[in-house]
Amino acid sequence: MCLKIMDELLLETPAGGLNLTELRFLMAGATQVDMTKPNPTGEGGWLTDKAWLSLMEMSTKFPNFKGFDDDFIKHLDKW
Repeated sequence: MCLKIMDELLLETPAGGLNLTELRFLMAGATQVDMTKPNPTGEGGWLTDKAWLSLMEMSTKFPNFKGFDDDFIKHLDKW
């Protein structure tokens, strides 16, 4: 119900409603299955492969997260 209200309110803005790609990602998670970069925490590390696939997909699919996967690897010690 909250998402429907937000969508209706955003329809009045120049952006024109919720981004359906972002909404699907939020609701269902990543769909990427190809591990294009290895999990930076290694086999059996604290970051699951599914979570790493999500980070990689966010980095390629959404402009606001462009390069996040590389920055994540670079600053892994802080995560």
